[in-house]
Amino acid sequence: MHERWSKISKDLWNEKRQRYDTTKIPDLYDSIKYDMIHNRHAGLRGLKAIYRLARAFARVVVPNEYGITKESKVYIGSQTCTLLLGKILSDLKNATSLGDGGLTDVS
Repeated sequence: MHERWSKISKDLWNEKRQRYDTTKIPDLYDSIKYDMIHNRHAGLRGLKAIYRLARAFARVVVPNEYGITKESKVYIGSQTCTLLLGKILSDLKNATSLGDGGLTDVS
C-alpha cells in the first residue's frame, strides 16, 4: 500500500511543468475508494475528506477520460474495442487449436 501511494503521489505532481497531472485523478480516486473498502483496518486518518475531494475531481475528469466530444468518445471506444476483440479472437483461436486440451463443453 505504501508503494502504491508513493507512486501516486509522485505521478500526481508534474515536477517539470510545476502543476498537477489531472490524468492521474482517476488512479487517485480508485486507490482511495479501494483503501476505504479493503484497508479500513489500517486506521488511515483523513481518508474520507480526501475521498470527497477526489470524488469531486473525478466527476469532472472521468467522463472526459475517453474523449470530450461524442465523436471522439466513439472513435476512442471503437479503437479500444477493436483491440480487445482482436485479443479475444486470438485467444479463442489458440484455445481451439489445442484440441481436446483446449475448450471444454460444459453443457
